[in-house]
Amino acid sequence: MEINWYRLEELAAKKFSDIPSNPGIYFIRWSRNGKAVPISRLKGIDDKAILYIGSAKKLRRRTQEL
Repeated sequence: MEINWYRLEELAAKKFSDIPSNPGIYFIRWSRNGKAVPISRLKGIDDKAILYIGSAKKLRRRTQEL
């Protein structure tokens, strides 16, 4: 599975048009200067810096409603 990372500022500038219209899973991660910031977890360090994993049937529409 290929993951494409986007900066929120870039998505907003393009009015979220880069987000696929089909259903999918999305990840929100903590990054600084384009690199993941490791997060300390109960069982160790999360090098991928995943803060949230969600799914949506119509993510593009959902983001445009914000």
